[in-house]
Amino acid sequence: MLGGLSQSISPTLLLQEDQSMSETGATPIAQPYPQLWQVLVHRSDSFQCLAWSPDGTLIASGSDDNTVRLWEARSGPLVRTLQGHTAGVRSVAWAPDGQQLATGAFDNTVRLWEARSGQLVHTLEGHTDWVQSVAWAPDSQQLATGAFDNTVRLWDGKTGEELQVYESTYPAHLVLMVSFHAATRTVHVLGKTKLGDPDIVIRMLPWDASARAVASASSQYVSAKIVLVGESNVGKSCLALRLAQNWYEEQGTTHGMRLWSMPPEKLKAEIIAPAGEQREVVLWDLGGQNEYRLVHQLFLHDTILALILLDPTRDTAFEDAVEWNVRLEKQLRGRPAVKLLVGTKEDQLEDQVRRDLTYQPQIAKLLHDCRITGFYSTSARENTGIEALRTAIAQQIDWQALSQTTRLRLFQRIREAIAQRRNAGEVVLLYSELAEHIRKVEPEDFHAESLNAVVRQLAHQGVLVDTNLATGERALVLQIGYIETYAGSLIRVARSNPRGVPAIEISEALFRMSFPGIKDEERLKPLHERSVLECVMQLLLEHGICLKHEGLLIFPALFPSTATEDGANITHTVSLYYDFSGAIDNI
Repeated sequence: MLGGLSQSISPTLLLQEDQSMSETGATPIAQPYPQLWQVLVHRSDSFQCLAWSPDGTLIASGSDDNTVRLWEARSGPLVRTLQGHTAGVRSVAWAPDGQQLATGAFDNTVRLWEARSGQLVHTLEGHTDWVQSVAWAPDSQQLATGAFDNTVRLWDGKTGEELQVYESTYPAHLVLMVSFHAATRTVHVLGKTKLGDPDIVIRMLPWDASARAVASASSQYVSAKIVLVGESNVGKSCLALRLAQNWYEEQGTTHGMRLWSMPPEKLKAEIIAPAGEQREVVLWDLGGQNEYRLVHQLFLHDTILALILLDPTRDTAFEDAVEWNVRLEKQLRGRPAVKLLVGTKEDQLEDQVRRDLTYQPQIAKLLHDCRITGFYSTSARENTGIEALRTAIAQQIDWQALSQTTRLRLFQRIREAIAQRRNAGEVVLLYSELAEHIRKVEPEDFHAESLNAVVRQLAHQGVLVDTNLATGERALVLQIGYIETYAGSLIRVARSNPRGVPAIEISEALFRMSFPGIKDEERLKPLHERSVLECVMQLLLEHGICLKHEGLLIFPALFPSTATEDGANITHTVSLYYDFSGAIDNI
């Protein structure tokens, strides 16, 4: 059977019965099958690791596409895809009792999943480099993890709390594999040197099965992400302000994105986090203009509840809501999320419409066709229907089902320091400045690796953008709303290119461009604006929204549909891009 250290494997994997097992009398992990008995096809990216379930019926595979896949071992179909990691998965391990699956990844985190449902239960933050190996204790109560930060960490498998940290006495060693040895009550660590020495180093660490977490060592954190989507001027920002702060103020059209954070008690007083756990509700108010829709994909992936806003006074209100549902489902990629339909501006409805409720049949059809949980009519201005919506949101958030993050105290202090700068209105923060601040407030616990790990995690979560300025200095963009605002403006410029090609000159954007949709008084200071623009361009390129060619940013999705001679649009056309090099005569 397959086993040993994880390695990159081609997307098509052949599983064979190890004939030597039957010849030597060894007991196979699963029932024997014909010699070539299964083919697993993983079309998206390469495998990194594999693990059999204790009963031999399932195979878990981790890959470079950030996912874990569960396969039915006998017949081979894909059973479930687990999404949560933000970088390639390096190690997978089943708990001996078969109840949980642990995974470690290049995002420096360990995640614990409920094996039966695939539900993400815990995210463990503490390692500051790639998590190379995860292993369960024989009783399934504790978990050992090894990473390229030269530490092995012991965790409580049920609560996710950190129990022990083993620092390497040999800084040149890299951890390859960890495992428990019940007879000697030790954790075995296989490693090698960073210098390419072929020798394998084995360490035996003391293992205390009764170890308990130190209360102040870490904190438990749960966040519920709620997105508000809908057409421009449908009332998203006014509704978010009413929900988060319980007051009304005209917001105008939201360009880009705004975040509103609040404790769950703001939704319902009875929702109080248990002792030792922090809870937060974050409202993501996404701009509805066409130019922002291309960049929404950067922020929708971990949504747990969506409010689809509908203005019944508009003639196209229901068609718009259907289109937003399609966009949302596309970005969720099959992940479960509760959807609520919210009617806005109830105070502007004519009395006859309010009495006759003539749009109720359309609402019922919309709820059914788009699998939306319920409809709530509101007015942020008059504060009508808001309490019912708050109650509905509170009821739909299953805090017990949400992933709980275990975070070391230093990790939490770093996050709090960044949040304070963001709340104070800072747009761009130099990484060196942040490091100096943390070093002053945490002189004994400060580790540069921990700071880097937290920043990378926040960047993966979409809370900030980590970039390098033209000067080479590392900087953090804290107000990510500006990312979408400037991205949307660039898309508008590209779409209106007088030459008919949806493209913009990079130098023009960085130094001389006026930005449609952004008032002069709303623009950032030149230095900050340049930093944000550099971030925006990099993100657009990384996510395939545009491509870079000869000093231009080109947006393939904005090319107009091809028309035939009879005037009919060819809706299925795909824009192609060719790059030639060499002597022009040869081309």
